[in-house]
Amino acid sequence: MTTATETKTCDYNHLLLYAKDHYEKGDVIEDVKTILAERCGLQSAKHVSDENMWHMVNHAFLKYCFTDVERFMRELFKPMPDEDGYNVFQFFTDNCPLRRAVRLALLYLARVKVLNEDGARILELGRPDPNVLPLRNKEKSQ
Repeated sequence: MTTATETKTCDYNHLLLYAKDHYEKGDVIEDVKTILAERCGLQSAKHVSDENMWHMVNHAFLKYCFTDVERFMRELFKPMPDEDGYNVFQFFTDNCPLRRAVRLALLYLARVKVLNEDGARILELGRPDPNVLPLRNKEKSQ
């Protein structure tokens, strides 16, 4: 258990910073592959497969959002009405099921607390790095 004076270092810091909108967003799949390539010391995201990228997102999700797994699965596979009012399984109607799953996982990761109720830092994310992905405008001005 982490105390108010103990800070955990996040091993998925750039992924969480991306989820929390500290980086400009482009194609979510390519952006997350770029983050994984940087994390693994690879020269290019071209060397990262969809499977490896999903494994990283899934591992981060399970590490920081493990209490939300059931809710995540219900949301991912819930039927939604299409334009004609018929219920369809949204996961299979999206152009890219993987893209939808990654986006949903990032929504949960964006909610990961870095401060406790007293305002003490409990998870150290560090600073966004423009060598990983372009920074959002708010970050560029700081």
